[in-house]
Amino acid sequence: MSAPTLPSKVLVVDDDPAVINDLEARLKKYQIGVIGAPTLDSALYLFNNQRFEVALCELEFGELSGMLLIQKWRKHDMYEKRSCGFIIMSGQQRSTSEDM
Repeated sequence: MSAPTLPSKVLVVDDDPAVINDLEARLKKYQIGVIGAPTLDSALYLFNNQRFEVALCELEFGELSGMLLIQKWRKHDMYEKRSCGFIIMSGQQRSTSEDM
């Protein structure tokens, strides 16, 4: 059995630039490029104009929930777009003892 191959790039849909930058820094060591989409328009444009094997999408994406966006992409006219793998991200604020 051959080893799995990693994608050369991923689409990251998140309205927080810090999340995109953090993922870019972490995936760089695996030679995976990160294409960030901080707005709905940029996410739709990038998804429609490039080929992604994997897209990471924020669940609470401001303009349209991540689940609805993925459902939209799963119904894409082009099969190659529908076959993209999706990962849902959920940012969660952690409280500290000072917050309590």
